[in-house]
Amino acid sequence: AQVKWTYPYRGLEAANVGGTREILRLAAAGTPRPVHYASTVGVFSSREFPADVVDETVDLTASGSLVVGYAQSKWVAERLVRTAGERGIPVTVHRINTGGHSTTGAFNRLDHLSMLVKGCVEAGIAPEHVDMPVQPAPVDYVAAAMAEATTRPDLHGRTFHLVNPAELTWPEFFDAVEAYGYRVTRLPFEEWRARIVGSQSGTMALLGLIPFLNDAVDDVRLPRSASAATRAALRATCPPLDTALVHTYLDAYVRSGFVDPPARRQSLASQPGGTFTWTP
Repeated sequence: AQVKWTYPYRGLEAANVGGTREILRLAAAGTPRPVHYASTVGVFSSREFPADVVDETVDLTASGSLVVGYAQSKWVAERLVRTAGERGIPVTVHRINTGGHSTTGAFNRLDHLSMLVKGCVEAGIAPEHVDMPVQPAPVDYVAAAMAEATTRPDLHGRTFHLVNPAELTWPEFFDAVEAYGYRVTRLPFEEWRARIVGSQSGTMALLGLIPFLNDAVDDVRLPRSASAATRAALRATCPPLDTALVHTYLDAYVRSGFVDPPARRQSLASQPGGTFTWTP
């Protein structure tokens, strides 16, 4: 698979659609083999989708038209998987929204949320609202949930939403960032976007989002992903997204050099006899 929000469908088709097709061919050779497909909550990221919440039972074809190439490629691949299921291949779909590790904070530097946080912290500005829920589930929970599902045949054939059921709003998320020590001015989304697209942000992290902000964001709306059925079926428990978890992620950002420490914490460490230890 290839993950790139700014690539068109044609740039992702070979990996995301072609790769899935080959896996299904392998699964259909001889005795059918179970297939577990890692999809994305983005297959419902259309403004045409009529509801604010999508659960595990909503038919994929109800999603509406998609404008982001990555979401398009994952939609087509998931549809291939579901067609294979209709033809006798045991298939399970995992729609995921992942964040860093819940205890170590280990994270993907190129993840959309990581780059957004880095850019907002460096620029000192953040959007008041984004039309997407903040629902990243720690990657250790997602891995444990998928591993559990693969080893329990009674769960095969289902759709799982591996998201964080205890999500934050965007204002709450940036409240947690500010509580960590970063000063972030909240701006109306259009003003924030204008400053980013106009290259006034002063940070390379946000420049990477410009193609998405220019060409796609007006046609994207991600509904909240419900996960009650998923949580009822699995023994794995998702750590809640709260201030403590956001700070765990920020600790990892600072520890790895992904972002600088907040100025307030730097000053504490620079005082005579002063030390500051970043906890794992």
